Amino acid sequence: MIIVGLVLWFAYRQENIFKLKYIKIGLALVVAFFLFSNIYEAHRYVFQTVGEVKPESLKNPLSAALNIDATIKNLKARPGTWEFNFLVIDHQLNQPGMTTNGNVTWQGFKSAIPRFFWPAKQFDLIDDTLSKLYRVTPKDIDIGKNIFGLVQVDVGYFSIAVVPVIILFIFLLLAILNETMKDYPTFAWIVSGNIIFYLVCVEENGNEIFFMFRNVMIILMLWAAYVMLNRLYRHARRSNVAP
Repeated sequence: MIIVGLVLWFAYRQENIFKLKYIKIGLALVVAFFLFSNIYEAHRYVFQTVGEVKPESLKNPLSAALNIDATIKNLKARPGTWEFNFLVIDHQLNQPGMTTNGNVTWQGFKSAIPRFFWPAKQFDLIDDTLSKLYRVTPKDIDIGKNIFGLVQVDVGYFSIAVVPVIILFIFLLLAILNETMKDYPTFAWIVSGNIIFYLVCVEENGNEIFFMFRNVMIILMLWAAYVMLNRLYRHARRSNVAP
C-alpha cells in the first residue's frame, strides 16, 4: 500500500521518479522492507499463538532482521495460489456440476455488509463452503485463493468470460473515478489506492472485491459531502463580500 501511495503521489505531482534522490529513497525503502519482512517472519508464529505472548519468546529484533532463514522457510512452506485452481479444476473434471451456483459470491457479499445495517447477518467462510462442497475438512483447503478459482467454483467454466469482464470493469471504474476527481487529488489518491491494492493482491477469499466496492462508496460519499460543503462555504463567502 505504501508503494502504491508513492507511485500515485509521484504521478499527481508529475515528478520524475528516476531522479537520483528518489532512487536513493527507493533503495532505502527496499532495504527497510527486507529487514522488517525478516522480523515479521521470525515472529509471526509467536503472535499467532492463542494466549499470552511471553517477551522471552521473541527473538532479538536485530538478529531477526538480519536472518533470512525464517523468511525462506515460510516461503517454501506457503502453498501457491495455483494449487487452489488445480483443486477446483480437478474436482470439476472428475465430477461435472461441482459448483456452488453463486453461493461463494453471495456469502462474500453478505460478509461485506456492515452489521450496523444488518445486525443479525450470518454468513459462511469460504473454507466452510468449500469443505461442504468437496466433503473435506476446512484445514484441507486452507490454501491461498484467487478470483479465477473462486469464480470457477461459483459458475464453472463460464469464469473464462466472467473474470476478464470483472477486471475490465474495475479498470474502467478506476479511470472514471480518476477523471471525475481530477480536481480533488487527495480523494483521487485514496480511491485509486483502494482499487489498485485490490488488483495487486494475489490472494483473496471472495469478499475482498465487495469490501473494495464498499470502500469506494464510502470515499464517494465523503467526496460528495466535501464538494457540497465547499460550495456552500464559497457561496457564503461571496454573499458576505457582496455590496
